[in-house]
Amino acid sequence: MAAAPGCSRCRRPVAVEGDGVVRRRSSPYSSSVPDGEVLRSLHHLVQDPSVAEAPTPFLQPVFASAGVLAVAPEYRLAPEHPLPAAYDDSWEALKWVASHAAGGGAEPWLAEHGDFSRLFLAGASAGGTIAHVVAARAGGLGVRARGLLVVHPYFSGAADIGDESAAGKERKARADAFWRFLYPGSPGLDDPLSNPFSEAAGGSAARVAADRVLVCVAEKDDLHDRGFWYYERLKASGYPGEVELLESAGEGHVFYCINPRCDKAREMQERVLSFLRK
Repeated sequence: MAAAPGCSRCRRPVAVEGDGVVRRRSSPYSSSVPDGEVLRSLHHLVQDPSVAEAPTPFLQPVFASAGVLAVAPEYRLAPEHPLPAAYDDSWEALKWVASHAAGGGAEPWLAEHGDFSRLFLAGASAGGTIAHVVAARAGGLGVRARGLLVVHPYFSGAADIGDESAAGKERKARADAFWRFLYPGSPGLDDPLSNPFSEAAGGSAARVAADRVLVCVAEKDDLHDRGFWYYERLKASGYPGEVELLESAGEGHVFYCINPRCDKAREMQERVLSFLRK
């Protein structure tokens, strides 16, 4: 639905079922809404019934001010559904959204009100990683986004970066073990799903089908260095678009979910809003 002033909710949750069909979970939304850009928002990865709604207080004011139609896929979660299930479901969700671009599709509200020339992809934490992977594949679907928003992403790699070989060695070991737990069938830490700049990725980062990318990192996040690494490597990858960085000083991982009204969360809201409006 369109996140515009007066709307009762700021997103319409959809679920990708085991048969690959995207289904709406609920529909408490008004159909009398203004047209708006379409934003696909992805979130966390591990099974937790609270995470699907966690970003809502932070996102609602942004969606309302930007006037966007926000589609939030609820993909299958680990460990009950090991990776790459979440990636596969997210890809199916993008195809479902794109199926409405010509005025058809299963959801009239999306076909009627969505402006598919202003499509944005967004994700936080593991959702940020997935959003990148989906954006890198989107060109093959004939889909191009106006922007990609990657927030506190969960990337990895066999080679240490930043302080991973020193003070952060234990954190890196935990993160790497967690990846193997989530994806037992992964070929390793340089799997393109976790390291978009590995040899196995084949230069896919340069093919991100988005005009601009905003990368958000938090100073006290254990994943800070990997997020900054992603920002730097994407700029050097041959990706032709603009790459921006927002670093939230003194804050930890997805802090805006814990305290969506703190000063840094408001600063982040303003930056995201500016990114959507540009």
